[in-house]
Amino acid sequence: MPDALLWPAADGVANLRQSTFARHWKNAREAAGRPDLPLHALRHYAAAHYAAAGATETEVMERLGQGSPGIARRYISGTGREAALVEALDAAARTA
Repeated sequence: MPDALLWPAADGVANLRQSTFARHWKNAREAAGRPDLPLHALRHYAAAHYAAAGATETEVMERLGQGSPGIARRYISGTGREAALVEALDAAARTA
């Protein structure tokens, strides 16, 4: 549902208050041992893993609602797929 609340308040109707969200986010970061983790890091994590799963730059742009390929590239760089890509390239070279 495009108009659904991402983080509704306990009543399910209103938005979660910023102070309530901040408290929960702080507790979650501390429980994960990452008190330094900014909320925006979740966006980066999701975009990087979307790209690592095979999404193209354009698909990452669409997922994030970005209009700039440069911004999308910031998220998809360093996806950790180097070894798999080298293996695929090597396999393709052997069959050619």
